[in-house]
Formats: sequence, structure tokens, C-alpha cells
Amino acid sequence: MSEFLNDLSLADLTAPINGGSGEDMSFSTLFDQVKEARRADPDYLTQGDWQTDLKSSDWDQTITLAAQGLAEHSKDLMLVAWLSEALAHKYHFVGITFGLTLSERILQNFWDDLYPSLEDGVEERAARLAWLKTSLTDVIGGLPITQGQNFGLLRYDESRHVENLALQNPKAMHAAVEEGKINAEIFQRSVVLTDSDHLRLKASEIAASL
Repeated sequence: MSEFLNDLSLADLTAPINGGSGEDMSFSTLFDQVKEARRADPDYLTQGDWQTDLKSSDWDQTITLAAQGLAEHSKDLMLVAWLSEALAHKYHFVGITFGLTLSERILQNFWDDLYPSLEDGVEERAARLAWLKTSLTDVIGGLPITQGQNFGLLRYDESRHVENLALQNPKAMHAAVEEGKINAEIFQRSVVLTDSDHLRLKASEIAASL
């Protein structure tokens, strides 16, 4: 596990702030900026007669703001969670490994006085970690593993579901494929056409994140 990810350093992110955990930034402008950076408009806003340009999540800005907040202002689990989510989107499994390592070190080194504070109840901290777990689970499913068509775990699960449909209702299976869903043959072809070194690299990255 590398101590660095591009210009991010675990040592900098986990260094004490004025000898402690900094201040509570929950209602700060910084938190509002991070929330806005990671916000994305739902796809349904483009449907129907009323259409608008959709805002996409700005993961680079999220990383910059959350990392700055952790290093300079507050050892806060919400900042850790937002940073880890953004790293997962930008750097995939390598980012997940970095984010989980960061989470572990923040919890180990600042448990007594990190934010949310213990005075607010340990449930508040548990809620932040539960949010991170759910967020990373959602991201992981969509991360590409194969080359070319960039299929990942969600598409693999989809292919298995379509295969089960074929056993129960062939017409439903054909309808699913016509809708753009993939079957096992399509997924397996994507795997076969993926360079073996690429697959070994992905296997190594996934193993490191566990």
C-alpha cells in the first residue's frame, strides 16, 4: 500500500491540526462547498417537455476540498467519507484502498477527539461509516474490470440474471437483450478480449482493497 496517491499523502491527511483534531466544521462553508461539488442532478430531469443541462459530480474538486479540510481544519469522518467516495470514482480500486487506509488511520489516531465528537454519541460516527460503506458498494459495482466494453460487477450480475431468464422465459430474455442488457456470452466475450495483464492488474488492485 503506497503512502501517496498522486499529490495526496496519508501523512499529511492524518497529521494533527494544532496538536489535535481541529474544529467542528459541520455547518461551515467548506462542508457546503464539498456537498455542491459532489452533487449530481438525477437523469430524469432530461425527460419530458422540461429539459435542462444536468450538473455532474466534480470529483476533482471534491478531492481538493475534502483533503484540504482534513489536513488543515478538521479530522471529521464526513470529510473522510466524502474524500474516499471521490477517490473511488476517480482512481477506482486504488482509490478505494487509499480511502480505506485513511479511514483506518483517522479512527486509530484520533478516536478520542475526532468529529462527530463522542459527546454526540458513537451512533453519529457509525452513521458516517455506514454511509461510506453504502457509497463504496454502489461505486464498486460500476467500476470497469474488462477492457473495451468496460464491464464490471453490476454487468456481470446482469448477465447472470439474463441467463436465468433464458431458462425460465426465453421471450423475456430476448426482450432484456433488446433493451440493452447483456447475457453471459457477451460478458464472457468481453473477458476473453481483455488483455491478461490487465486482468491480473485488476485482480491485484481488488485484492489490495479487501
